[in-house]
Amino acid sequence: MSTAEHYGPLEVALANGRRLLEKEPEAAVEQAREILARDEENRQALRLLARALRRLGRHAEGSDAELSAIKAASNEPALVGAAQAIQAGNLNQAEHLVRPDESGHSHSFTAVTGGAITRSASTLRPPWYALCYIMKS
Repeated sequence: MSTAEHYGPLEVALANGRRLLEKEPEAAVEQAREILARDEENRQALRLLARALRRLGRHAEGSDAELSAIKAASNEPALVGAAQAIQAGNLNQAEHLVRPDESGHSHSFTAVTGGAITRSASTLRPPWYALCYIMKS
């Protein structure tokens, strides 16, 4: 039985990985890889993997995992729309696209406008999270 199956649904497996991160980063790596074996573009598992690898001093591998999370996020419609709105200078539309909605999904973005950084959303994520689409094009 895989670690992800042993701990149940995805949310439980991710929570277990985050719990392991502090004291057992190698086990957190294993947990993240079990999730990624089923969904290779799971951004939460990729970020968990990156954090665990960095805790183990494996910084290059951690950076690779982080880049994979960026690539995976570049195809999410809400983030693509937010990045396009940011490029067009429409921060209100971008914010609307990444705010939590009735479905329980939430995103966040960081926009660089005139040298200032504007952050929006209920949970801050890395600055590249919505801007990854801009990097892609």
